[in-house]
Amino acid sequence: MYKQSGPKRVVILGGGFAGVYTARQLLKKARPGEITVDLVSMDNFMAFQPLLPEVISGSVGIADTATPIRQILTGATIHLREVESVDVENRRVICSAGFQPHLLELNYDHLVIALGNVCNFQGMTGLAEHAMPFKNLADAITLRNHIIRIMEEADCEKSEAFRRELLTFVVGGGGFSGVEVIAQIHGLIWRARRNYPNINMDECRFILVHSQDRILPEVAAKLGHYAEKQLRKRNIEILLGCRLRSATPRSAILADGREIRTRTLVSTVPSQPHPVVEALIRQQGWQQSTPDGRKRPMVRLPDTPMLQMEGFSDVWAVGDCAQVPLPMKAGQAQAYAPPTAQHASREAVSCARNILADMRGEKGKAFNFFGIGALASLGRRRGVAQILGVCISGFPAWVLWRLVHLGKLPGIYRKFRVGLSWLFDFIFPSDIIQLSLKQSGGIRQEHYETGETVFEQGDVGDRVYVLIKGEVEVMRHENDQVCRLAQLHSGDIFGEMAVLHRSPRNATIRCLEPSEVLSIERHQFDTLIHCLNDLGSSVRATAESRSNCNDKTDV
Repeated sequence: MYKQSGPKRVVILGGGFAGVYTARQLLKKARPGEITVDLVSMDNFMAFQPLLPEVISGSVGIADTATPIRQILTGATIHLREVESVDVENRRVICSAGFQPHLLELNYDHLVIALGNVCNFQGMTGLAEHAMPFKNLADAITLRNHIIRIMEEADCEKSEAFRRELLTFVVGGGGFSGVEVIAQIHGLIWRARRNYPNINMDECRFILVHSQDRILPEVAAKLGHYAEKQLRKRNIEILLGCRLRSATPRSAILADGREIRTRTLVSTVPSQPHPVVEALIRQQGWQQSTPDGRKRPMVRLPDTPMLQMEGFSDVWAVGDCAQVPLPMKAGQAQAYAPPTAQHASREAVSCARNILADMRGEKGKAFNFFGIGALASLGRRRGVAQILGVCISGFPAWVLWRLVHLGKLPGIYRKFRVGLSWLFDFIFPSDIIQLSLKQSGGIRQEHYETGETVFEQGDVGDRVYVLIKGEVEVMRHENDQVCRLAQLHSGDIFGEMAVLHRSPRNATIRCLEPSEVLSIERHQFDTLIHCLNDLGSSVRATAESRSNCNDKTDV
């Protein structure tokens, strides 16, 4: 098991509120030379989640909601990687490869898990393929671009039936995110309509689907009813007691069988644990009881009141992925901290304090925060707010929503930029620029010159290759010698063994002449062989034959 002398190493997984604020508090409160902090995040910025819906309408700039992590965490080591696995027994975290196909291994004295959760479309056929999630900044940008493209096409479309399909917008989930998303979609189209003379607001349909009997269940009933009234006044349809069952490229299908023809389906629910969190839960065998008495794996990491993961003194969990118990009140059942930004930021402070106390042999303090209130923007200068039990609605709530979130933005520079964006939003019309964000897909063609290597022995098996043109040789390093195993030609596939077995490459591929290869990312390859039985059987047969060969040309 890893154990470091000198400064203790704290590894933090997650670049959201909980992870970044924990790291910031540790750096702020630690004594010189007491700790080192490593933070692992998929992005080099922390997105301010409450403002993401406003990116859709253009009320704030795209970059205004994101703060560079390195500006917040001076003194921490930042790793832009995806977390692959956590070995709590050996105090080790395995992260994905970067440009070099080598896994990153981080040992720790204390581990903070703040990975949040991910979208879950399990049991809802077609939603993973055709519904647009709304969880992060990339989702907000994608949705905004999509809606602008919809308006561009609808403005020129002659078929009335297809125009109605284009101009129908469906959002699943009537919580904070769902309500704010449908309001901002409506706001974007309402404000941009003057630039699209052939689009009439009367032919646009905005539909909010919610499984409960009222929207915004997080606030008092009268505020939920006020929000519903405001949305209905804008001809936003609210379908209560309904669930999304499935989706196709051209429709959203409800659980009661109704079909809504649309090209825009946004899902803000449900969510499931991050795969690493889910693996930990299953590994430890943590379960909870369902209402019907059955047992199922927990959906969040069980915490102690000190924010240590249950059963471990060196692993801590905060944020949306943690089930943080709150102090019990007389006559009430055990309550847990909700997955909100205000709780995550305060859990971070408590977690950092308790980690340092543990290192110093001092006694920590239990987490004790029940929340100050909840706010939601309804667009069009309307909102709802519940602060310390006081209910506020309308324009005052909308102003309060903006003031509170402006105050919580990290950094004076970011506050100034967002404040200016809101000021200009009053004066000038919103931009309707569609950004074409072209990304290299999971399948791409690559060119290599003579003598270049496609991959090296020992690299991570992250892609499968098909040789389109040229010749390559297969080489293996054994006992300080290089053995030439095989020569591959056009049409040959290679790299499949490491991907199928999730193992490192056991040979090197080097080009004998200029070569073109088709490179297929691991997840895309898994999908291909799962869906195409003949291809899957052929690939597995090739891999099996290579595995049984004396020269072992499995790469």
